[in-house]
Amino acid sequence: MTNTYIHDQQFCNLLKGAWRLVHFEPESVLTDVERQQLLEITQTHSPTFEYEALPVCWGHAFENYLSMAEYLDTEPNEVLMAEACDPALQRIVARLRRLGFEPKILQHPDGRPYNVSNLRTLVVEAGSSILHVDDLTIDGSVKPDFALPTELQGQSYVQVSLLVCLNETHSEAMLRVYNRRYQPSDDVFRLENGWQFADAAVQGAEYLDFKPNLGDTFVMPNHYFHDVVGGDKEDTWVLYSLYLLHIPGTAQVYLYI
Repeated sequence: MTNTYIHDQQFCNLLKGAWRLVHFEPESVLTDVERQQLLEITQTHSPTFEYEALPVCWGHAFENYLSMAEYLDTEPNEVLMAEACDPALQRIVARLRRLGFEPKILQHPDGRPYNVSNLRTLVVEAGSSILHVDDLTIDGSVKPDFALPTELQGQSYVQVSLLVCLNETHSEAMLRVYNRRYQPSDDVFRLENGWQFADAAVQGAEYLDFKPNLGDTFVMPNHYFHDVVGGDKEDTWVLYSLYLLHIPGTAQVYLYI
């Protein structure tokens, strides 16, 4: 698909559960200078963690921690990350408020906040596949001490990712989002690592392709299967990322990563 900019109504539709990719106008979330500052962090500071087969990360990423105790604990680079990512966070919060939403940081039932400052690198190898979905409850289910946040108990929600591409990408790899929403019955397609799915889960489904370019901000629905495809050589995407959780029919949007 062509990287075209969108109206806020399309963003609102995505938060209500629509299948599409949303592309924000340049520098609406991070200016070029701020983007360069974030990229420098990935070059001059050690990552928070480097787990096998998972993206290298600076900050906290919920799905990468084996327990809530680990995830909610303070990391040595937390202040650095919070300060560097704050301009992006404030602009996202301001946009949500202009659209009539009430953005809040997601919290554990004991009141401790989830993280909202994160950078990650995704290495895209030729012919690789990372077909998966992202969901707080699914990712939390592998943590023995996970408790659903109080605000979400008994509620259905929509989860989306907001991502900003911080670097030049060189292959023809694209993000692919299928018009196929995850259902619990799809667990028969889940692979041994617990988070990827076999291609049979999306057989015959329509899809949208999007190639991130330097400075692009894009928003995607997490409950629809998505993958990175088409790479002809190894490439690295460096991304600022944030999850948004919306309870349809309310003004509430909860932020975490």
